[in-house]
Amino acid sequence: MAQKALVLFGAAQIPLGIATWAVENGWDTTIAANSAQMGKKIKGVTIKDAAESIGIKTVTIEKAADVTPQALSADAETTLFISAGSPWIFNEVILERFKHRVVNLHGTRLPKDRGGTLFSWQILTGQKTGMCLLHQMTAGIDDGPILTYEEFIYPAHCRLPKDYVEVYEQKNTEFIINFVANYNGQITPQIQPEYLSTYWPRLRADVHGWINWDWDFVEIERQICAFDEPYGGARCRFQNKMVIVRDAWGQSTDGYTHPFQHGLVYRNNGKWISVAAKGGELLICSIKDEEGNDMMPLIKPGDRLFTHPDDLMETKKRVVKSAKGLAVQGEK
Repeated sequence: MAQKALVLFGAAQIPLGIATWAVENGWDTTIAANSAQMGKKIKGVTIKDAAESIGIKTVTIEKAADVTPQALSADAETTLFISAGSPWIFNEVILERFKHRVVNLHGTRLPKDRGGTLFSWQILTGQKTGMCLLHQMTAGIDDGPILTYEEFIYPAHCRLPKDYVEVYEQKNTEFIINFVANYNGQITPQIQPEYLSTYWPRLRADVHGWINWDWDFVEIERQICAFDEPYGGARCRFQNKMVIVRDAWGQSTDGYTHPFQHGLVYRNNGKWISVAAKGGELLICSIKDEEGNDMMPLIKPGDRLFTHPDDLMETKKRVVKSAKGLAVQGEK
């Protein structure tokens, strides 16, 4: 009996966990990604080195156009191809090379919530349900037929993107391992109903993380959480200097404030600053400049945190996936 073959597109915690199980269970296993992903470290070791140390094959390819079954030493008819954070966007030409047998991992209830930066959107909208879902990859955006799925609820401690990431990685690694373990060579898809579809674009903290002080304190708290670790942080201005805001909590205990007071710091106890906001206040425990210097000691009661209208206009821009990462659409 021929050895079963598995190719995972993407080098990160989930594909490494799946590949580790696959090798231990007799699969001919390959991780394929670009050099940027291969060079990322988990516990001080690059993904490439960690994979190869336990017998997982690795293939480094920079351009999507160069991704072929031949480059992967894979049989397009029999190999199981799974994309779990692929660095490339596959068009119809590339998918045809793989006989349209590439399966993609997605973390929402497709066709709802297509797109990227899933955890930030979940925090912004207050959604606590999670999803493990595999669908057949197409040249469209997350619109391929669904193969299998499993729902779960994020635990109560999940508040920041890093919390969601930890749970998501564990749940989806287990989910795909179960799929691979029961794979019999057949793919039976279910068409996604387009009338239920929604799409939310990718986000980037330096573009979309600007705080709108006209928002309700709950909305601002969610925005700050949505861009917290492992992302670049929410941002606003103090004395016209851009500052990074993290670790913020909203509450409503200090009474009514007029809109003109929103953004004003009214208390600094050395551990956090209390900032007036619509409907309540924000307790901000971390505020630093771009160089990482702590700004807390410099902020006094009566100082104002604010955001320029030009900064808020930045948040209306769209970022798209490119070969170099997330790029602002239309900018070179």
